[in-house]
Amino acid sequence: MNPLSPELVTGTVAELLVQTRLLQYGVQAAPPLKDSGNDLIAVRGAAFRAIQVKATEGHTYTLPKENRQYHILAAVRLVGTDHDLWADKCEIYLIKHEELPGLSRQFDDIQHLRLSSERADELFPPEAVAGIKFEAVETDASHVINIPQAFPFDRDHRSRWVTFVGEFVMPVMRDHEALYWFTYYGDFGRLRVRCTKREHASIQARIDTAMRALGLQYRQNAAGVREEIIYRLEDDLGGARFLGDERLNLSPIQRGLLVLNLLHAGGQLFINSLMKDGDYWREEINTDGNALKSASRSYLHLLHNQAMSDIPIVLCKDQADRTQVLADYYYGAAVTRREVLDKPDWPRFELRV
Repeated sequence: MNPLSPELVTGTVAELLVQTRLLQYGVQAAPPLKDSGNDLIAVRGAAFRAIQVKATEGHTYTLPKENRQYHILAAVRLVGTDHDLWADKCEIYLIKHEELPGLSRQFDDIQHLRLSSERADELFPPEAVAGIKFEAVETDASHVINIPQAFPFDRDHRSRWVTFVGEFVMPVMRDHEALYWFTYYGDFGRLRVRCTKREHASIQARIDTAMRALGLQYRQNAAGVREEIIYRLEDDLGGARFLGDERLNLSPIQRGLLVLNLLHAGGQLFINSLMKDGDYWREEINTDGNALKSASRSYLHLLHNQAMSDIPIVLCKDQADRTQVLADYYYGAAVTRREVLDKPDWPRFELRV
């Protein structure tokens, strides 16, 4: 009796099409009883997903409203003429919410996200279907921790950091499957972790125990709030420092995961090269063709050779004051004797990686 608007018809057809196509892969999807802002709730085994559906006849898709909460955007490309819909030619793209930032809005650029058996298995894992375990939901966490000038962190910078890794990072992360990495900033360090929420609860318990035993505290901002209490991989390792604006076919989370795996491998290799002398830790000594006598310098050298990235070489007045820079060169550029002689009281070279 009441007419249906063209927009309502298009949206409903798209939702039915998504339901039908998902059912081909064993995923049951249905609209919720009440309109809560989600178009469909999809389930396969123990994996549940809230789906938002957007339909178009063009070459680009649109996004839901910013305040919408959902797991997956189903972007549907309808093909037909007038009132005739060619269902077998219509295309469905399933995009995880966290993949959207920075992702191209052109269908031609996201063919890898098109609905297929592989994509369905990625979003609704087979192990959840088999009932082996519930799907693991990944969470990101950053722990920014002050390193005091106190035992066993009371020696030079190198010793402080290596001992922090040996006394804190190693026991906290031992036997965990989480992806993690760590970095040093003089008076504090960062430990960042990506894992399931359940595993992070276990890691957090170890962190609390280790911090109490070593007298460590979280770093706080001027307002007294713990730093980086909210942390997202895609904003950090998937951000502009690691992903160029021109790469529209890659999402921040995809690049972020690649960088995370590199840093995780580097961290494990670094830990594997540590030794404990009494109360302090150090790196194993490498004397085979390595002037710095450090295994970590050897694999950093290979990483540079692999990517041929520029390594800045900076001539500074002294190690303590790095702001007074004479000149900034790049690996392979000549640092002439004349330039050094012009500043005889600036004898120190520092290699920044």
